[in-house]
Amino acid sequence: MMNRRRMYLAVAGALLAAAVIMPGAVLATSPCTHATTWWTPSNQGSRTITPPGGTANTIYARFSSTWKKDTFDPITICYSIAGTSRAAWTGTVPYNATNVKLVDQWHVDGLGITVGLPPGAGFSIDGTTLSWETDAPTNWHNDHSFVDFWFKVVIPLGYWEQATGFFTFGGSSYNVNAYAQH
Repeated sequence: MMNRRRMYLAVAGALLAAAVIMPGAVLATSPCTHATTWWTPSNQGSRTITPPGGTANTIYARFSSTWKKDTFDPITICYSIAGTSRAAWTGTVPYNATNVKLVDQWHVDGLGITVGLPPGAGFSIDGTTLSWETDAPTNWHNDHSFVDFWFKVVIPLGYWEQATGFFTFGGSSYNVNAYAQH
């Protein structure tokens, strides 16, 4: 009887540890229904490039977002994220890039993390990093507008967000990044 009780306690402890330590992902709407603004990161990164056969000008990546925080039960904090991002080429020769790829990433460090993934193409999760990637062929810019991305966390330890623009002009590629950390 004592061995059975120890086994039940060991299994229960292992399940609790897995629930707290292992990140999980779900497709669902944000449970952060009473969230209030907590962090408003924004940033822009830029650099000057000269595409093949073109003139020198600027590429940039930028984002602006609002992270809202909701402590809706005694042990879980919920963060919902909404905002916009853009990657753009400001030159006119050539007017368009062959492709402009925009990759947005949101990340939470901590224990007991669940990531809320909105439905749609281009979204992925790697550990506790949520990414959204799209291509804009034969264009000078690529834009994202995002709402209802969310993380539930038992013990939060850190946060970051970034937007990266990847620009292709014929056979040449360039990138630029904007980053914020809390």
